[in-house]
Amino acid sequence: MDDSLKFYISIIFCFLFTLLLCALVVVEIKSFFKAFSARRWPTTRGIILRSEVIEKDCDGVNYETKIEYKYSVAGIDIISDVAYLHAMNLASKSDAMNLQRRFPVGKIVSVSYNEKIPSESVLITSFTWLHVKSVISFLVISGLALVLIIAFLSGLGELAARVFA
Repeated sequence: MDDSLKFYISIIFCFLFTLLLCALVVVEIKSFFKAFSARRWPTTRGIILRSEVIEKDCDGVNYETKIEYKYSVAGIDIISDVAYLHAMNLASKSDAMNLQRRFPVGKIVSVSYNEKIPSESVLITSFTWLHVKSVISFLVISGLALVLIIAFLSGLGELAARVFA
């Protein structure tokens, strides 16, 4: 493969990778602000219908706490399984078990819901240590991706010098 073709393929790859990283950053920021705005949503009473810890084996073992609850808004019963709006991984079994213990089946809970879209609800509106760990993980991964992009672009400069010399 000649140097000019490598150069153009590299530019396209770098552009797509940067675009993907930017999209992930936008999604993460929107998620964070939505979680923050949920703190001002109205609340109603609900009841926990299901609460279980599930082991996920993707790249290593992670845990997820599945919590399902029912609540009513304007006389309409709604069932949801969203415990928190800002995504977070529960890497340890103890974190997942603590969340399950916080919401046992049959417990009456306070459910925050979006007035504009009542089916959009959440149980946890406060930011916890789990949120902080999730944000730190995202920032570290984004930082590493940015370093890769910069390193890749510096290599492109050398390739461009050879192509256009």
